[in-house]
Amino acid sequence: MLTRAVALAKELNRMLAAEVERAAVEPAALRTLDAEAVFAGATRRDAFNSEVARVEEDLARALAAAAASVGHGEVSLRRLAPHAPAQAAALAQAIDELRGHAATIARLDAVNRALASRALSFVRSYLAVLRPPVSGYDRRGARPALPAEPSFRSKA
Repeated sequence: MLTRAVALAKELNRMLAAEVERAAVEPAALRTLDAEAVFAGATRRDAFNSEVARVEEDLARALAAAAASVGHGEVSLRRLAPHAPAQAAALAQAIDELRGHAATIARLDAVNRALASRALSFVRSYLAVLRPPVSGYDRRGARPALPAEPSFRSKA
């Protein structure tokens, strides 16, 4: 009854564990201002998020089907456990592991956001030095508009 749900939860665990390993190397790219590595990491995270969303939807469907098979409209481990105790215990353990991986990813993301903010501040300061403010005035007595800041985003 819960076999598919347990398998999907374990698949999510595998995916999140791999993302923890990948996200752990992201700070090095941010510290060295390796834009190519940062953008590649962002692309991989986007693909990861899409795949996780797909597996989560499959898990929700599997849990709903399991609940419906025992006559429950609402999904909860408490309600499913009497019908499949071993599978419910395995699912509960997998969900606990998922929470741990998700918390680790959240911590790594917080570090990466802080480093990205510092990197952005550094790049803006660097560009300000390269483009000092205009000291002249146009014919109407106003300072001319500054050119737009260059974009370092790749189009790939």
